Amino acid sequence: MFAFSGYSLITGEYRIMPYTLLLLGIMVLVSGIIEFQENRKVIAIISFLSVEFVFFCWYIYTFYVIIICIIVRLKFICSGSGDHNGNGNTYSRNSNRCTSSLGLCQ
Repeated sequence: MFAFSGYSLITGEYRIMPYTLLLLGIMVLVSGIIEFQENRKVIAIISFLSVEFVFFCWYIYTFYVIIICIIVRLKFICSGSGDHNGNGNTYSRNSNRCTSSLGLCQ
């Protein structure tokens, strides 16, 4: 998880954010189970509440990104401007520049 977070901070690329949130949730869940088995119930309950919040954020972030991707792809397909190459990018007919609001250009 720390490697994913460090990678995101250094490169500014946040495509792996859902995986980072998922790993964080799993780590806190395991910590909560261990605390519950050691009869530290208050800390275990706080851990379980934290896991619920992390999984809620993961769910919202993941499906928000999916919905935005679908909307952007429909916008490119319906607009008809440029040559659509099937991966959400458009290439201008006047230049070789690739324009994409999601940074998908390669």
